[in-house]
Amino acid sequence: MRLLLAHHNDQSDEPSIDRHRDWHRANRMTKLILKQTMSPIVRGSVVEPETSLEFMTAIGLKFTENVKAEISLLLDRLISSKYDASETSLQPLVCLKQLILLRKSSGI
Repeated sequence: MRLLLAHHNDQSDEPSIDRHRDWHRANRMTKLILKQTMSPIVRGSVVEPETSLEFMTAIGLKFTENVKAEISLLLDRLISSKYDASETSLQPLVCLKQLILLRKSSGI
C-alpha cells in the first residue's frame, strides 16, 4: 500500500488516491482472472506486462504468431505436395482449403 501511495505527490487529493487504489485492485484482479482461465502452456509463453490491457494485447499477439506459423506450415506442405494422376489424392486441396479458412478467420 505504501508503494501505491508513493506514486502520488503531497498535493494529490483523497478522491484521486481512492480512484487509483480502486484501479490498481481491478487491474490486479483482471490479470489474475486471465491467468486462471489460460492453460499453463499459454500462461508460460506470454510475458506479463504491468496492465491488464497490455496483458490481453500480448496474448493476442502470441496467438497471431501461432496462426502465422500454422499458415507457413500449410503453405510448405502445399508447395511440396506432388500431384499423382494414378490416384485421386485430395491432400493438396484439403491443405489449400485449410489455408483459406485460416486466412479468413485470422484476418491476415
